[in-house]
Amino acid sequence: MADEEYYYYEGSGDDGEVSWETHIDNDYAAAKGIMDSDPARCIAGMEKVIAGDQDKGQWTFKALKMLARATQRSKQYGKMRTYFDRLINFNYKERSPVAVEKAMNKFFDRCNGTVPPEVWLEICKVSLAMLDKNRTAYEKLWFSVKTRVLQLQLATKLATGQYDQVLHDLGPLKLWCTKSDERLQFRGAQFLTLLSVEIQVYAEREDYSKCLEIFRASLSVTNANPPARVIGVLKECGGKVLMRQERWRQATENFSHALRSFATVGDQRRIHCLKYLVLASMFSHRYKINPFATIEAKSLKDDPEVKAITELISAWTRDDVIAISTALKDPNNVKSLKEDAFLNSYLQPHHSSA
Repeated sequence: MADEEYYYYEGSGDDGEVSWETHIDNDYAAAKGIMDSDPARCIAGMEKVIAGDQDKGQWTFKALKMLARATQRSKQYGKMRTYFDRLINFNYKERSPVAVEKAMNKFFDRCNGTVPPEVWLEICKVSLAMLDKNRTAYEKLWFSVKTRVLQLQLATKLATGQYDQVLHDLGPLKLWCTKSDERLQFRGAQFLTLLSVEIQVYAEREDYSKCLEIFRASLSVTNANPPARVIGVLKECGGKVLMRQERWRQATENFSHALRSFATVGDQRRIHCLKYLVLASMFSHRYKINPFATIEAKSLKDDPEVKAITELISAWTRDDVIAISTALKDPNNVKSLKEDAFLNSYLQPHHSSA
């Protein structure tokens, strides 16, 4: 591993004997060096480091970080949860909130997109159990984990349509964001994050009146720099609201903004945004909007899902009934065109591009 430490440290005390710190240093380096090639031996080696740490301090903390990392990589999620729990609750003389928060954030980054949602929820519960004990020291991280839980709940509730718990949990967090505080930029960004969760709930419920209310609230938040994914969600849902109001040009602007935001972080929602952008552009034909004018859109032009909607709209504008029927019956297009409830609602006979 080119980016990892891998060395043996030789040292001894005045009497010529090798110190226990030197033994641990060597054991730690050896175990870390085989994390990818032999995770089982790596785990055993880190446990040896913990056993040999006479101070029960920094070396144990470092070993627990590696143990959580090694078990995450090898998908031993039960052990991973145990080691992570030990890591964030391990107390020693030199322990600092900064070091703990850094370790937790690095672990979250490694888990993001690599562990199942149910595992993520377990990690969040373990984290909150510790963070709730000292919320003042970990305020920002506490809020981040609470928000992540809401996002995970939203993702798991989509199939059943049960969103009440998500809305209930949003309440106190929104109140926390709006409290008077000199850190307005931090609170503003967090508030937008919560609005991005809330607007998705109402979009799934097809309550576009509430979506419009939330979208307008998001536009009133200034001096905030939220994550690109949050901006993407708000702009995508805002574009849907504007399409319901037949404000086609403004809808295309919001979908285009959402597309750029999702593309920045490699989020697959950029595909849906481009499909909506193409559709809105068709309805706003009087403005001669080219949905593929941006670099982000051009790079996705040949995506199968995008091609399905562009071919359908092309047939639609030519009044080619046979081509329309063929496109809608093509099994490769069913998921792209018919299983998207919002998109499919605009493919019904009562809509026109007039």
